[in-house]
Parts: sequence; structure tokens; C-alpha cells
Amino acid sequence: MDVGALTIFPIWTQVRGARVYSTDTRSLSVTEHEDGASVSMLLASNGSSTPVMVLEGHLFEGGWQHRMATASMLVQGGDHRTPVEVVCVEQSRWGGASHQETHGRRATPFVRSGLVTGAHHDQQGEVWRRVESYRRPHDGNTTGSLVRHVDSSRDEVRRLVRGLSPLPGQVGVLVGIGGQPAILDVFDNPQTLAEQFPSIVEAAALDALGRAPERTPSRRAHRMIARIEQLRAAPVHTRGLGQRRTARSDSIDMSELWHLERRVHLRATYLRHPAMA
Repeated sequence: MDVGALTIFPIWTQVRGARVYSTDTRSLSVTEHEDGASVSMLLASNGSSTPVMVLEGHLFEGGWQHRMATASMLVQGGDHRTPVEVVCVEQSRWGGASHQETHGRRATPFVRSGLVTGAHHDQQGEVWRRVESYRRPHDGNTTGSLVRHVDSSRDEVRRLVRGLSPLPGQVGVLVGIGGQPAILDVFDNPQTLAEQFPSIVEAAALDALGRAPERTPSRRAHRMIARIEQLRAAPVHTRGLGQRRTARSDSIDMSELWHLERRVHLRATYLRHPAMA
């Protein structure tokens, strides 16, 4: 599927039974930290009995400042309050209500890749730099808010992606921008992709706006997938349920979320894409 500078490739893999989580964030209560607001940490409680998936790049809006999740995770149900690792996507505000809203929106691939390029240096500073690049003179975005940029571009983005939807049985999507593969999301169940598909393509569309229409060739998509398959992920510190595993090469950054001995989410970013630089 080609729309403007976007090319959408469907991904199919074997599905292993019913999923054991939800993506409905309406059961989540997300607040600033009880010991005092922290730029890099929020607290989430899940009012349902089913774990809720929060994806890397998920936007938490309001609170003392807008944030985005730095990694995919599962928030368990019950009274337990789970720390959520975040970065700020609104540089010039520090104050407000304790509660954060969740509308299921995700940060753009360009902003999210700042977590990778700044991983060994100033991750927060790199994310701020990338958010700042969206600002234009006299746009009224006085706090440097990514959410404000998402809001102001909503109509243009939705016109671009109107009519796009996953195919039957599809569990993943590889998005090309401007002739090069950019980012891959794969889940363990078609329902999860169907629920997350709008936020995936709308986030990518923000980075495609203003670019000349250019199709991403399938050979480049296959090449990216081949590079992903060569990676061997290793466990890292994980918040919430499950286990996070990561791997990186000179061209691919990959993160997986595993739960009950099955991979529930894989995200891979093509680091050499001009839009990620």
C-alpha cells in the first residue's frame, strides 16, 4: 500500500492461540510519582484483571508535562502501582495536575529513535532536540509540545492515511518513508495489530508529511527483515510483567517484549534511514 511518501508492508507470522493481555488503556490510571513528580517516571495502576500493554512511544498527556513511554511493557491488574519509564516531550512546562491522560497515540518514529541515538549520552536531550525540530515560528507552541504538533497536524495526517487498514490475519506492519524502510511493529495476534494500526500509521505519517511521494521497494523491506532475523536479543531490566529483550547492529535497533514464553511485541528501527538521523 502506497500513500504519499508512505509505503505499508503487511507482515504475517504464526499465531499461537488467544492473547493474554489487552491494549485498552482506559482501565489504566497514570499519575505523577507519589513522592514528587519526576521527568523520567510515572506510576500506572490497572483497574482490570487483564494485563494492559503499553507500547514504546505511547503518549501520556497532561500531568506536569507530556511524556512518552521509553519501552513496551505490560501493566498487571489489581492494586499494584507499576513504574513506567518515560521521557518528556514538552520541554518548557513543569507543573499542573497529577493525573495523566492516555488516548492511545504514539510519538513519531523520528522522536522515538532519539531514545536510541541518545542511549549512551543524553537521551532526554536528544528527544527534546527532535521534538524542537517540529516547531515553526509563530505556531503558538510555546512549551515545545509534541502533543501540540500531533494535534495541529491531525487533519492532514488522517487525510493521508484514510482508508488504510490491516489485511485478514496480518500481525505486523513495516512502514517505509520516502523510499526507505523505517520501522517495524509485529505482535502475537491480529487483534492487537488491528487495535494499534491507526496509531502506528498516523505516527509514521507525521514524519512523511511534506516529503515527495516515493515508494519503498519491496527488496529494501526484505533486506531489513533479513537483518532483523540475524539479531540475537538479550534480556534487559524490565518494568511490569514479562521480559524485555534488545539487540542492535550498525543498521538495526530491535526491542522485544516476551510474556508467558511468547513474544507479544517486536519493534525494529532502521537506523540508517535519513528520517531517523
